[in-house]
Amino acid sequence: MRPEHHGEGERARKATGTWLFLTDQLATRPDAWFVHIVRSPYPAATLDSFDTELAMTHPAVRAVFSADDLPDTKYNSAAAPPAAVLSATADQTVLTSSPRHVGDGCVAIVLTEPEAAVEAERLLGCRWTPGEWTGASDLTTARRLGAIRSKEPLGDLPAGDQEFRVTAATSAVEHLCLEGPVCLVDPLPGGGLDIHTNCQAPSDVRRLIADVTGVAMPTIRVIKHQEGGGFGGKQEVFEELLLALLAPRLNHPLWTMRDIRTTLRAGRTRHQARVTATVRADGEGRFTAIDTEAELNSGAYASHVGHVMGDLSTAARLLYPGPSSHFRIGARFTNQIPGGAFRGYGAPQALLAFEQAVDDVARARGLSPFEIRRRNAVSHELLGNPTGPESRLRLLVDLAETRWQRTTPPPPAPGTLRGVGVAACAMLSTTGVPVPDATMTLVRLNEDGTVEVLTGSCDCGTGSSATIGRLVAGELGLAAERVHVREGDTALVVTDLGSFAQRTLYVAGTSALRAAKALRANVITAASRQLGLPADDLSLAAGDVVASDGTPLRTLASVARQETVDGRSLVVTDAADASVLPLSYAVTVIAVDVNPGNGDVHPRHALLAADCGTVINAVAVRGQLEGAFVQGLSAALVERWQMDDTGAVPTSLAEHGSLGPQSLPELDIVLLDQPEPGGPGGAKGVGELGLPPVAAAVANAVFDATGRRVSGIPVQRCELAVSRA
Repeated sequence: MRPEHHGEGERARKATGTWLFLTDQLATRPDAWFVHIVRSPYPAATLDSFDTELAMTHPAVRAVFSADDLPDTKYNSAAAPPAAVLSATADQTVLTSSPRHVGDGCVAIVLTEPEAAVEAERLLGCRWTPGEWTGASDLTTARRLGAIRSKEPLGDLPAGDQEFRVTAATSAVEHLCLEGPVCLVDPLPGGGLDIHTNCQAPSDVRRLIADVTGVAMPTIRVIKHQEGGGFGGKQEVFEELLLALLAPRLNHPLWTMRDIRTTLRAGRTRHQARVTATVRADGEGRFTAIDTEAELNSGAYASHVGHVMGDLSTAARLLYPGPSSHFRIGARFTNQIPGGAFRGYGAPQALLAFEQAVDDVARARGLSPFEIRRRNAVSHELLGNPTGPESRLRLLVDLAETRWQRTTPPPPAPGTLRGVGVAACAMLSTTGVPVPDATMTLVRLNEDGTVEVLTGSCDCGTGSSATIGRLVAGELGLAAERVHVREGDTALVVTDLGSFAQRTLYVAGTSALRAAKALRANVITAASRQLGLPADDLSLAAGDVVASDGTPLRTLASVARQETVDGRSLVVTDAADASVLPLSYAVTVIAVDVNPGNGDVHPRHALLAADCGTVINAVAVRGQLEGAFVQGLSAALVERWQMDDTGAVPTSLAEHGSLGPQSLPELDIVLLDQPEPGGPGGAKGVGELGLPPVAAAVANAVFDATGRRVSGIPVQRCELAVSRA
């Protein structure tokens, strides 16, 4: 089993269904046994007993493992770079006899065929004692996990300033990926492990497996296959670790996967949150202070909550860095599935409240929603990011306003109220402090004139690897079809932080482009030596070494072949560490119709203006922005992961909620196509950009229509008292 190479033609293969995801490749491994995980049916319980002997009478059952058979080492399942906050919140074991949420993994049954799982679990006959549990409705009294706060409190309101405060709640929502987590582990004769996974951070998977199992890291190879949807939901380590423990014991390859029903019970969600945003503004509408107070529901385990708390605290400050910034963020445990990483990572929760407060400032000062954001957009230096004479946010607001003024949304539906809302966001293109953000790339010219790019980064469906291939091809004067990208294989390249924080193109693209520049220089040096011509008279074009007048002198293939004969190779490695923290911006404008009888909200037309630097791959950029917008809109209107009063959880997309194509408004995307200083080819991150402001824009549109603030999302499940006809 080998992952597909990325490059030109990839998009067409995915569209026609010929691209092989890891789930597809499992069909080539009929020798592997399936691992079925028996999960708790209760939000809190004790697993009293089960009948291993009876389960083993089933002809398909090969072994049964429980928590007693595995290490009780506690770890944090977040696939994220090592950090003190993760070490301090190591609170999960691979299997448990004291489950903390519906879906917590308790027993592993190894079978020759997955179809036998239901009957094998019935024979196992687990007996449980339900325990007391804490649900989301008890968030204010639930057990405290931790809290962070700014050094300085907000303080007294200065004379002449006015204070605006909005409180809004966000529900937990699932990622709803087309392909759930999939893993296959091959135990090797020498004691090592080959781990095939569709995770988002193979280096972190490798590190966690080594830490918990004690297997020597050099013998662990994590081979990353492109996931069928990531969004942060595959930035978690569970199945890989379980199989890494079991496969060597059985000396047999093992695999497992989650369907959507199991993911809704055992995955991770965006953190449910209640946020109070406070904005202080002077008489002209300029912000003098901002304050964020929030409580997060971490669910049963800590997972990513420490990092999410930090990102939530900075979401408003990244967007409006001028005023003083203050925050108090807390997190609590409940007995629902844990919150984890999700596209936007704290910003959607914070901005739902904050951008509504900004809208209130605008109305009080008689300013348009565009002008209030333009007035508070400042050009600023953030940890080395070079400043320019113009604020990118201000330019983007201008672009969005001009485009919207030329837009003609469809007329309001009969009997409805029309409103238009605006919101913005700023997202980093790196992981940020305190983690050094680095990756490594190897670029090799083969003897047939093709180029291989080996990158530690991961393409989680964003098209980043194909875009990296384009960058390399452009630097080497090759057609993009001649460049093949292999990613995320821990045996091939030095570690990378993973696919998250819309960092991949900015960091890995920088590394790949630098490596390609160095390889170009090496090829010209080699050709100069072979041809006996000055290097300054040579360049690369269309797969050839050419003279200064453009005359082809030697193909790249022949140069590479001669270097091999001479005992040399044309290979370059580069390790890039992001020295600045570039910000990408988005502005969302949306027109909605509100039914005054039942409060239903119907989006009719939307505009998404984005600043992601130079656009290298226009189709990929548009795809990312469209997908992120739809995720944000679906969460704003209908999506909700909720545990009811009996402890029952969603078991289907219908119960969770998700917008279909017929429910989507027309979306106009406009790009501020200006180069980012220091970005590869002038580009920067776009993967998260389209989601965080969407719910806030919807909320502001609802207020524009009804005069009532949205107290929480999803809007369609919240009461909305209409105060004007």
